[in-house]
Amino acid sequence: MKPKGKTIKTQTPEAVAALAPRTTVWDALDKVLKSSGTTHVSEVQNHIHEIAKDMRVIAEKKDSIAAHLRDVHKIVGGEHFAALANNVFPRLGISRSSAYRLLASGQLLAEVIPSPIIRMTLLERSDKPLTTADQTTGKVTLAPAFEKALKQIEMPKPDASGNYKPEDVDSYTEAVRAKAAELGKPKAKTAAQRRKDAHDAITAKFTEFMGKWGVPEAKALLLEFTALVETQEKTIAAVESPKPQATPAKKAS
Repeated sequence: MKPKGKTIKTQTPEAVAALAPRTTVWDALDKVLKSSGTTHVSEVQNHIHEIAKDMRVIAEKKDSIAAHLRDVHKIVGGEHFAALANNVFPRLGISRSSAYRLLASGQLLAEVIPSPIIRMTLLERSDKPLTTADQTTGKVTLAPAFEKALKQIEMPKPDASGNYKPEDVDSYTEAVRAKAAELGKPKAKTAAQRRKDAHDAITAKFTEFMGKWGVPEAKALLLEFTALVETQEKTIAAVESPKPQATPAKKAS
């Protein structure tokens, strides 16, 4: 079951929800339902359709909130925006850090993806954040995998009226989502990398121990480690050392 898509003459945010047909979603859903053998196909389809609509609304609201924050920042300036972030936005359920993150993220996404329909569809489809914030500086950048996917996949072009075909939006956003998921998969670490991770973890814990309990306790702990190593060496030596051959019994004459 695939919702029919039509090119909308004026692609306002209000019209966005009716635009992009989630053809890839329905294709995947059809395959799952066929393999499951369920007899409640239409019921599941209806629920998934409602979820898809709700996810579109969530994406639209996120983009709308970011747009309002940008407008407020432009109107009142940085100093007064800080006062709002400290005293007003928290009363709306938006913490100060979240307000600045939403502001920076919205500004960045609007620059990189000027089309509201494509931007909102990407927000709707992505199961991971499209942006990331540095824990120290707070600077917001595109998520690495998403940024690479955007560079590798060509964005569709609008028609003469500035509108996008639903199938173009659908195929492009799905391609970006899939590519970002592929690029974001953690690569298997080599033995040397795993050894370094273990070494760094132990070193960090030992340094923390020494800072909390002092150098004498750290030295005592090193002696315990040394004893453990020596015990392990003896165990290995005992296992690997050849066992004495039994002397065959002499036959009685």
